[in-house]
Amino acid sequence: LSRPLTLSEKIVYGHLDDPVGQEIDRGRTYLRLHPDRVAMQDATAQMAMLQFISSGLPKVAVPSTIHCDHLIEAQMGGTQDLQRAKIILENYAYPGVMLIGTDSHTPNGGGLGGICIGVGGADAVDVMAGIPWELKCPKVIGVRLTGTLAGWTSPKDVILKVAGILTVKGGTGAIVEYHGPGVDSISCTGMATICNMGAEIGATTSVFPYNHRMKTYLEKTGRGGRCLTLVSVPSVFVCCLTSIFSILQKSSRFNPETDYLTAPSGEKFKLQPPSGDELPSRDFDPGQDTYQHPPAESGSVKVDVNPSSNRLELLAPFDKWNGKDLENMRVLIKVKGKCTTDHISAAGPWLKFRGHLDNISNNLLIGAVNIENDAINKVKNQLTGEYGGVPDVARFYKANGVNWVVVGDENYGEGSSREHAALEPRHLGGRAIIVKNFARIHGQFLSRQQMEDIIVACILETLVSTRNVKLLSRGLNSY
Repeated sequence: LSRPLTLSEKIVYGHLDDPVGQEIDRGRTYLRLHPDRVAMQDATAQMAMLQFISSGLPKVAVPSTIHCDHLIEAQMGGTQDLQRAKIILENYAYPGVMLIGTDSHTPNGGGLGGICIGVGGADAVDVMAGIPWELKCPKVIGVRLTGTLAGWTSPKDVILKVAGILTVKGGTGAIVEYHGPGVDSISCTGMATICNMGAEIGATTSVFPYNHRMKTYLEKTGRGGRCLTLVSVPSVFVCCLTSIFSILQKSSRFNPETDYLTAPSGEKFKLQPPSGDELPSRDFDPGQDTYQHPPAESGSVKVDVNPSSNRLELLAPFDKWNGKDLENMRVLIKVKGKCTTDHISAAGPWLKFRGHLDNISNNLLIGAVNIENDAINKVKNQLTGEYGGVPDVARFYKANGVNWVVVGDENYGEGSSREHAALEPRHLGGRAIIVKNFARIHGQFLSRQQMEDIIVACILETLVSTRNVKLLSRGLNSY
């Protein structure tokens, strides 16, 4: 490349399948990569494992684990609760690692100097199968941190400031690299928090350079002795940690640094800045070792799924596109305003069906607002003239051999890396999602499921009025 590499480029390009032959052009070319490992969060792992089972391979090509990657639930007591605790920062991340995970919280590993990216089950299966994983060559956004983080400021204030500058889609297609003297004032877990929340700006992932705080954290978790060096990072903007609090002051009537409160006795007093230990004074409790090693002879292991189960179902291949024009399709729904993965595939009680594609598809777009009537989960069946729930009408179209599309607005599919939000439309007969632009992960998910993720500069009102859509095979990738 005839130029110095940034930290993220060192790590990413160091995992190329063909470093010599790979074309590298930020934001344009697709990189073929071999990540070091796959980390699957317990809920999203179900669909990833079902897809891997369908591959017929006897074992994975890289270390692949299933863990709990959210907050440890305080439910039954320390001994029992810690048995269920296996999360990326404490176990898998280290400086220089390239890790993919089936959860939107995967990027918190950037707090330990790794490139950790949230993906879908299909991407995870590629890596587990030893197939090069494709990623559009990330752009790089450099954030130089100056000053110190102290007093009434917290790591969240840093990412909130960055989000205020970049907005919810300003980081799309980019890796955010933090650097500068201000980095050393942030704890390792604080850096992980900032990286974790980078998903809120659409970033591919975020990363911090290795420093003494990471070294201490690795030692405290029994993984000391690793190091990376950062060369210059192109700085897009500077964020002064010391001045962040002054910005917060202007948005609040109460300034804890200068203002007093009055006690019931009439005595005036000032609040003291919060403080706490950066790391546990008695070190981490590792909990019980719950790792289950795969069987020595995995080829003889058969996975049996009860055919009457309503929570698990083996996957059947989707029908392949015949290469011809897609004609006489109906618009299932034109979504009004923001449409996150929660609108597309709700969580809550539906989580128990994450291993059963047909059952969880009954929540397809039930949270989205129909622009025609401002109603939720109420769309017109263009074949009968009657109104019904979104998944019910979609199933009716599928049963009658009618393909359909969804029309949306901007940043469609933002939020949690919920692969079901892409699987469900495909399962129920959908052929295209037509929007102004997609959230990064969701657009990738749709492409992997052979759903046309069509981006148009302006949503065509005729799509709604005619309810009869034709997509030409020669133009599917040129919208």
